[in-house]
Amino acid sequence: MDPVEKFFRDLPSPEADRAALDQKGDWDRDPFKQLLSTSCPFESRDPDLKIVVGLYGAFFTSLDFVTVRTALGRLALDKALIPNNGSVKSRQLKYHAWISQGRKDEEDPFNLEQSCKKQRANPVKHNHAYLPANLTEPKTCANCEKPAAMAACSGCLFKVDSHVVIKTAYCSKTCQAQHWEQHKPYCLERRKICRAVPLLYDLFVTFQKNANIEKNISAISEKHGITNVDYGDQIEPGLQGRPLFGRFPPLKAPSEEHTLAALFVFTQALCKTLEEVHVTPRNAYRPTCGGTADKFANNMYTPHFVLRATLKSGEQMAVDIGGAYVSCRMPMPTCYVAAAPTAFYLFLLQQTQAYKCHY
Repeated sequence: MDPVEKFFRDLPSPEADRAALDQKGDWDRDPFKQLLSTSCPFESRDPDLKIVVGLYGAFFTSLDFVTVRTALGRLALDKALIPNNGSVKSRQLKYHAWISQGRKDEEDPFNLEQSCKKQRANPVKHNHAYLPANLTEPKTCANCEKPAAMAACSGCLFKVDSHVVIKTAYCSKTCQAQHWEQHKPYCLERRKICRAVPLLYDLFVTFQKNANIEKNISAISEKHGITNVDYGDQIEPGLQGRPLFGRFPPLKAPSEEHTLAALFVFTQALCKTLEEVHVTPRNAYRPTCGGTADKFANNMYTPHFVLRATLKSGEQMAVDIGGAYVSCRMPMPTCYVAAAPTAFYLFLLQQTQAYKCHY
C-alpha cells in the first residue's frame, strides 16, 4: 500500500472519531499520537506527500492535534474536487472538510447519499447565523396547546435582527389572559435577562477590541466560508524593537462579522469548569442595610452567589464580581475545600448544604 494512503488508513475512521467525540466530549488523541510518532513516509507517488510530511513536522514542533486536523481540512478544501472513489483518503478528506466548514448537518458527507434525492426535489435554504426557528419560535399555544398559534406575549418576545430568540405563543387573547398567572414569573425574569445579556455582550466586545493581544495580525480574510486570521511574523517586531503587543486591527477585517469572528479566536478557556455556588459570608468587611424607615434588609441575611472556577491545574478560585455586596475587596480569592487550610473562602462540597466562606 502507498505510504500516504496508509497514513490516511491509520487515522481514526470518521465513524470511530465521531463516536469518541460523542461519548467523551473530546477528541480521542491516542490514534493520532500513535500514528504521528511512527516514521514519516518519504517515498510515494501521491501528490500530497509533501503535505503529509509537513503534518509530521507540525506535530513534533507543537504536539498540537488541532493544528494537524486543521491542516487536513485545508488540504481537503484546497482541492478542486475530492474523488468519490471510496478510498480511505477521500473519506478522511471529506470528513475534515466538513468539520472545517462548520459541521453543517445538510452537508454531512456520510448522510448525503441517503437524502440527496430528497434535497434535489425539495431544496431547503439554511441560515446558520441563528438557531433553528423550531427551537426558538414555538407555534403551539402555551395555554391550550393548539397548533399554529400566531399570537405571542409581547413582554418577553425577544428578537435579534428580526429573528425570534425567545417567544411564548398563544392562539388568542383569552388563552393569554388565562395563562398569565403561570407565565408571569417567567415573563418578568426573561425581560431582565434579555436586557442584561446584550449589555454584557457589548461590554465584552468593547473590551476585546481595546485589549492588547500578543499576536501580530497581518491579514483577516475569508476562504471556503472560513474566516482566516493570519498572524504574520511573530519574531520580526521584537528584533526591530517594535511593540510585541497591540490592539486588535478591525480595519483589516472585511466586515464587522469577520471582526467579531476573529476577536473570539483570542478568547480561550481559562478553566476546566465554572459553577455557580451559594455562599454564606462571614467576617464581612462592611455589612450593609437597605430599605425604608420602617423596613430594612441587611445583606448578611440574604443569599450570596459566586462562581467557583476550577483551573486546569486543579486549583479552585472564587470569582466574586459582586464582592461589594458583602464589601469584600478581593474579586478573586482562592478557594479551599473542607478539611484543607482555610484562607479567604471555605467551601463545603455537599451540594445540599449552604456553602460557607471566610474572608
